[in-house]
Amino acid sequence: MVVPKELNRVAVAAGPTGGLFMLGHPARDDRDKAVHQVLRWGLDGPAAAGARDTLPAAALCDDLAVRAADEAYVGCNRGEEGARAPYLLRFDGTTWSEEPAPEGRYLLDLDVAPEGALWALTRRGDDMTDASAWRRPARGAAWEAVPLPSLRFADRAFTEWAYGIEEGRQLSVPGIAADAERSFPVQPVQLVARAADDVWIAGITELTRNDVANGQTSRAVVLRSRPVAAPLRLFNEGELALEVLDWQPAPAWKPGEACSTDDEPRPPFVALHTLPRDAPRNQPEPALEAFLRDNQPVLAGLAGAYEVHRRGRRTLGLFITPPDKAAADALIAAIQRAFPGERAVLECRYPRIRREFDRATGRPLQTPAP
Repeated sequence: MVVPKELNRVAVAAGPTGGLFMLGHPARDDRDKAVHQVLRWGLDGPAAAGARDTLPAAALCDDLAVRAADEAYVGCNRGEEGARAPYLLRFDGTTWSEEPAPEGRYLLDLDVAPEGALWALTRRGDDMTDASAWRRPARGAAWEAVPLPSLRFADRAFTEWAYGIEEGRQLSVPGIAADAERSFPVQPVQLVARAADDVWIAGITELTRNDVANGQTSRAVVLRSRPVAAPLRLFNEGELALEVLDWQPAPAWKPGEACSTDDEPRPPFVALHTLPRDAPRNQPEPALEAFLRDNQPVLAGLAGAYEVHRRGRRTLGLFITPPDKAAADALIAAIQRAFPGERAVLECRYPRIRREFDRATGRPLQTPAP
């Protein structure tokens, strides 16, 4: 399969019965005015050599959906900026022709189910909150708007940790009980039609939290047309960045020096105890309470005691800056006595915080989301 050098690839899709389609355009500038082309390859015979089709009109084409070698769709947007409209093309095995498009000013995504139902996401205006889902049951039928549910998030009532830009550190953010009772509309951005009754739609929900960010914060969600179990709680962007950093090697702390990020001094981290994978959540931690109670002489420079997410495991640990090497050695020895088998190392590491404990008593200060 040979792709012409001058063709810039936009999308690739394969039909369930065989055949490969590639959508592209030859223009490098003004893609919304380019005449797009589709390359097609079959599995065997003359079709395996490939064919090249030129689409009938200039448009901004991004979406390619294939049901079979003789049924494929290209979704485009046609018109000047600010006055665009969805533009849909269908391939019947020989030619490409225009099909009725769903309502909206901008086509966001397109897919076809194996049974032939066509699904689309469109946006009515410039704001993503105007996005809608549409379904065409069969060719010749009218497009039907598909209502999407609003979602509630019980964990909005729980304490969470977020990075405070002005403070330059992780902050405990109290939950808002009213947010747990609110319903948040879903802004759809992508869809996959695996069957007529099995459609997945990825989207986001927007939430204003001025105590977390100066603007909108978002949560990625996935909707499915079939009943599903309890949804997974995925990382937000900040959590994911910290998780990636946590899996990387961390420099060891050196006595007399401070760990720093962006020229801001921070205390090093030392792990006390990695919790079992099935350990109950939000329970008291008697071992931590005993350690803090019985080892006050070696806890000079303690900045906080926390449960963190460390390399995929919940871990009890301390942020602490010993005054000198002797104090650091005494701290490590105390940890090894209290938690034998745990590798205790003072590192310049900043894992995601899950909950905080009182520095003197070791009792939990927050009850985060389960």
